[in-house]
Amino acid sequence: LGGEGEVATEGHGEGVPGGGDNGGDCDADAAPSQKCQLLQPSSPPMREAEDTSLRSLYSGIGASLLLTINPAIQYTCFEQMRQRVVDSLGVRAAKRGKKNVSKELSAGDAFVLGAVSKAIATVITYPLVRAKVLAKTPENKGMSLHATLHKIHTLEGPWGFYKGMDAQLVKTVLASAFSLMVKEKSFRAAMLMVLIFRS
Repeated sequence: LGGEGEVATEGHGEGVPGGGDNGGDCDADAAPSQKCQLLQPSSPPMREAEDTSLRSLYSGIGASLLLTINPAIQYTCFEQMRQRVVDSLGVRAAKRGKKNVSKELSAGDAFVLGAVSKAIATVITYPLVRAKVLAKTPENKGMSLHATLHKIHTLEGPWGFYKGMDAQLVKTVLASAFSLMVKEKSFRAAMLMVLIFRS
């Protein structure tokens, strides 16, 4: 009898988790009358239905349209400062008795003016950039651009509009300054090539 009891115990032990095949949540020390509870596979969490309405497809388009003024401000500032620098160089050359004055900026002047013009455009338009980014977060989903700007001002004050602008300046100012420098130095060469090919 003792042997049969040991065999039954061993047979029952084969069904415990970690050693059995049925995957039951059993305790080897539990009473024989306690039944093993099978682990039920947990159902995957329900995903929130995505909003595919026409309004959601065009969310943020207002801020994107307003941000198109960034390059306009940049190139307007660059051309105004460029013209003043060229005029001042012409006046200095005239005082020195030079007749042929180059109307092209040096590489250093073009780089500095490009950096300054892009910095001005970024400072003016950065509040729109930050509001556009925050409007896409889950807690601000569905808020308009004006409402997002008002929320930033209420919670963080005026300086909240320019939070994180230092990284934006480093990323955009240097790239724009370099591109305008290349454009300034290559414009004359490009015009000469066009005249050569036309002739």
